[in-house]
Amino acid sequence: MIVMKKEITSNLIKNLTKTHQNVSDKFKHTISLSGVIIISLSSMLGSGLFVMPTFAADIMGPGIWLAFLIAASIVLPGAALVVGVLTYFSYGNKHAHPRETPFNSFRKQFVNPTPNEHDKRLAVFHAADFGGKNHLTLKEFQNALKSLGFDYNSDESRLIFHKGDSNEDGVIDIDEFIETFETMEEE
Repeated sequence: MIVMKKEITSNLIKNLTKTHQNVSDKFKHTISLSGVIIISLSSMLGSGLFVMPTFAADIMGPGIWLAFLIAASIVLPGAALVVGVLTYFSYGNKHAHPRETPFNSFRKQFVNPTPNEHDKRLAVFHAADFGGKNHLTLKEFQNALKSLGFDYNSDESRLIFHKGDSNEDGVIDIDEFIETFETMEEE
């Protein structure tokens, strides 16, 4: 009986060794150092998040919730910051493009005109000036821009108007506006 048990044990060990060898041959060790670190951190965090609070709850009682709230108020903003920075550097940085403002776009299109273009602009601005006051209200300015072919919405043309209204009196002096914007240097 003992000989038979030894034989069974010996066969079992041989079979296990063969099985281990077969498994080792089929599954190569492909886990990298980063994989080992991730698995290790996961097991440490898992035990810290699920096992340790049990022991702490036995000691502290219901006060454990206060400890969790305090810890969360410290950890969550830090985690949000880390996620935000990682998102920016992995995605946002590649896809962020500086937006050209309507004012800068207008300024680039308006600067250094040909003599004919200058005369055309002057004529359109004066034609838009109802009453011949040599200044434009916002509505008159918007109509003049449309006549010149500038396609700005109401808010964009309002922004350009207020940038051109240097003394902030609600009107633009036509000659001063044209002279200022046609000779303005790019920033």
